[in-house]
Amino acid sequence: MHNGFFTGTGYITKLLFRQQWFKILLWLAGFTVIILATVMSYPEVYPNEQARKSFAMTMNNPLMEAMVGPGYETIEYLSAITTLFAQETLLFTAVIIAVMNILLIGRSTRADEEDGLLEYVRSLPVGRLTYLTAAMIVAVTVNLLLAAVLGTGLYITNVEGTDLESSLLYGAVLGGTGLVFAAVTAFMAQLTETSRGTMMFSFAILIAAYLVRAVGDVSNHTLSLFSPLSWTVRTNVFISNDWWPVWVSLLTAIVFSLAAFYLNAIRDLGAGFIPQKPGRKHASALLKTTFGFAWNQQRVNIVSWMVILFIFSMSFGYILDDLETYFADVPFMEQLLNNNSNITQQFIAILVAIMSLISAVPPVMTLMAIKKEETKERVENFYSRAVSRRRLLGSYLLLAVFVSIMMQGLIGIGLWSASTAVMDQPLDFSNTMKSSFVYLAAIWCLLGMTVFLIGFIPKISGLVWLYLVYGFIIIYLGDILDLPDLVNHLSVFEFVPELPAGDMDIMHIFVMIGSASIITIAGFLGYTKRDIHG
Repeated sequence: MHNGFFTGTGYITKLLFRQQWFKILLWLAGFTVIILATVMSYPEVYPNEQARKSFAMTMNNPLMEAMVGPGYETIEYLSAITTLFAQETLLFTAVIIAVMNILLIGRSTRADEEDGLLEYVRSLPVGRLTYLTAAMIVAVTVNLLLAAVLGTGLYITNVEGTDLESSLLYGAVLGGTGLVFAAVTAFMAQLTETSRGTMMFSFAILIAAYLVRAVGDVSNHTLSLFSPLSWTVRTNVFISNDWWPVWVSLLTAIVFSLAAFYLNAIRDLGAGFIPQKPGRKHASALLKTTFGFAWNQQRVNIVSWMVILFIFSMSFGYILDDLETYFADVPFMEQLLNNNSNITQQFIAILVAIMSLISAVPPVMTLMAIKKEETKERVENFYSRAVSRRRLLGSYLLLAVFVSIMMQGLIGIGLWSASTAVMDQPLDFSNTMKSSFVYLAAIWCLLGMTVFLIGFIPKISGLVWLYLVYGFIIIYLGDILDLPDLVNHLSVFEFVPELPAGDMDIMHIFVMIGSASIITIAGFLGYTKRDIHG
């Protein structure tokens, strides 16, 4: 390659930073505040050795290994403040950082190319690889900053066990994981022809990495090593501080980056190496409707999420039998449960809550597609005909509601069907489906918020994703952070009855559905009255 391939990289890097600076700042600030607040709350949440060992016992079982990674070798290690913190937060933080990098690189590569921005840039005196180089420089900078800020911040907290090397390793392995998925996304951006394809394949790889790690950690540790997320949780941070996962992550990121640069250098602008499937010559009757168009546009994404979520649910369902066997051999666990409690039901309630937050993603993506159509000035193709705004928005909303029902149903069916294969007393089908479907009220509130933002303030409609992440933090870390009730109750998911472990509260369900209906109607009114982009 000659130097001309990288001409103007500095200017384009500044341009990308100017475009993304606010999102980057939000991500960095959010990670820093949440992680540091969490670690500083641990000494208060687990003030003595007995409390720590009690929590360590709940973490040291097959189901929790599948969820958050393998535990430390002994309960004594796991019951230390810093190792409890690492065991509970490291993997899920890595997943969220991977999501951040997928969105960052996806937006700065294939999405900009698809929108025609790259064609404008290429008309200037810049090199063929300049834009991709600038995007990767942004990603490297963000992940280095993240690693440095988290590592330094953990050390400054002065919590017992947060020595300098351990703190820096915690930040470094998260930054390394982020770089792996940034490079994977850049590679996928060369293979696919659309931004949707880039995102779909990148998220599929992330989910596959999580599932391979989950299955491997429970049954075959060799299999687990094929997942980048498995490297993340094998640092033994705060104990032996193994740095090899960081170096393996960096090497993997370099390999995928070099492959992305090579493919970018040999392909045509707008082209990809995975060809688009040609469409039909004549549209079907369904495709001629607004609902059919929305379905046709989103079906690959929807079906992919359905398959992944079902596999995800079944994977955890297969572990339930091991969970019961494990706790049957630990008499100490009887002291941790209420007289009328069931440990399997409690874990089912946690599992369904977390998977419901994940399953909320495809319905929101489906609904947000109408904003993308507007931004790209394609909705005028509908409004120039006898199609009302209510009809078009209603079609996307109806499809999103349908997707939410299907996703929650698959969660329940996946858990139940797996339990019938491995448990002597399988999960009750009716109760399992109720545990899953009860979250529909919260998901519909989320869809209502999305409609409202699209109807009144479409420029900030992306805030719905921050709200979803906030809901995840409250569900997963709310008790640890010991946040005020007002802060917890800002998440609509906090009001969902925790079935099957808890009692059904039909009033909360009716209030959430009613609230969702009101804000949805308001959003429709706003959408019919505001100006359309373009």
